[in-house]
Amino acid sequence: MTLSGKYKLIRDEGQYEHLIANGMPEDRAKAFIEGGMSYEILISGNDVTLVGSNGRTQKYVLGQETTQTTPDGKIMKNTASLDANILTVETKFEKGTMKRVFSLSGSELIVLSVSDKPGIPDGKRIYEKV
Repeated sequence: MTLSGKYKLIRDEGQYEHLIANGMPEDRAKAFIEGGMSYEILISGNDVTLVGSNGRTQKYVLGQETTQTTPDGKIMKNTASLDANILTVETKFEKGTMKRVFSLSGSELIVLSVSDKPGIPDGKRIYEKV
């Protein structure tokens, strides 16, 4: 099975706690969780595109650093890598580094969010392919 495809969120495990511990305001974290989210993952050669149901598109070139600006004006630098069917996006912020690991488990897409800050719990979102 390939990572490319459309996915619908079916559940969160610790994502809210992960966001809050990373400093996201409670109202934004709550809206993020309650908003659900679906993803479309497009992989073509070294180009990776993540299209969220919130209208946000994130584009990466495997092995190359890209710069993005968050909705609140913060700069983040991303580097994506692909190993078989595991996509890892490492994001460097002003105050630390976070990784999102996209992997398949049967027909489910697991997105694990991991911070380099001590004491920050991992967040996990589980999606089903549609």
